[in-house]
Amino acid sequence: MIDFEIVCVQPDDLMALVVVVLCDLLDRKFQPREPMKRAEEGLIKEVRQVEDSLCRFKTKLEASLAQYRIKQNLVTIDSFLPTVVRVKQQRSQTLPLYAWVNTLKASIENVCETLKTSGFTQVNSHTPLVGNVFCKDKHCSNVLLFPRQLSNQLEKINLVTEHTLIIQDKSRSLAACAIRPLLVENGDVLMVGSFSALTVAHVAVQAAACSGFVHSIAFIFDVGNSC
Repeated sequence: MIDFEIVCVQPDDLMALVVVVLCDLLDRKFQPREPMKRAEEGLIKEVRQVEDSLCRFKTKLEASLAQYRIKQNLVTIDSFLPTVVRVKQQRSQTLPLYAWVNTLKASIENVCETLKTSGFTQVNSHTPLVGNVFCKDKHCSNVLLFPRQLSNQLEKINLVTEHTLIIQDKSRSLAACAIRPLLVENGDVLMVGSFSALTVAHVAVQAAACSGFVHSIAFIFDVGNSC
């Protein structure tokens, strides 16, 4: 299909990865990747190798891909993605956008009222999330749900820019919400492992409700030497 496959023979189990990385490179126009902020975000060895190989054949790839798109009548770059990846990508667009309330700065009720005055409508959890709406999560008391299409709009509102409303996937919020019923007055929380700053902050907010503190022990890995 493209020159890269002929010059750089890749194992069959890596070809899906090659296509995904290629689409990412095309999307950011082969610009260097932004520096990683945390060790846990480091690229695995195979990803780095594939990306480096693709970058070496940038000019040939762009020419071959242009010819292939014309021949196959492909409208977007996403059309190159394997079917299983496209299905997952389409499915992810239907999932809600989750955000938890930093109750150290504002109560959930105040945040909801602020959202309403900003043009959002609060609906119940059984109502489809369409338009400028939001609802409370059924499992996490301080988590709100929004339509994913509002991502760019939400990132610009004061609640988010001032870190009163924190956008984070629910899978990361569940653990923080789960410990809330287990906390006792003045009880501390010990976190052991590698966690994002947002997850630690969420746990700290939960612990603060009981006048507790969070102690975090993180493992730092040298990504360069581990590959």
